[in-house]
Amino acid sequence: MNFSISKCPHCQKPGFETVIETPKDSSFKLMFVRCQWCKTVVGVLEYYNNGALIHKLAKKLNVNLDY
Repeated sequence: MNFSISKCPHCQKPGFETVIETPKDSSFKLMFVRCQWCKTVVGVLEYYNNGALIHKLAKKLNVNLDY
C-alpha cells in the first residue's frame, strides 16, 4: 500500500491547488491550499514570501544576513 500520495481529508482524492483570495472585510490577500476536486481548504499561506522580501531589503541596505 502506497501512503506517499497526499489526499484530501474530505473526498480522499489526490491533487491540490493554490488560490489567492481576499477574505471578506479584509485588506490583505491570503493564499489558500485547497483540494482541486471538492475545494476543501487544507492550508493557508501568506500572500507575500516574507523571507524573500527581507533578503531583498537587506541587499538594498548592504546588510549581510549570512553569518
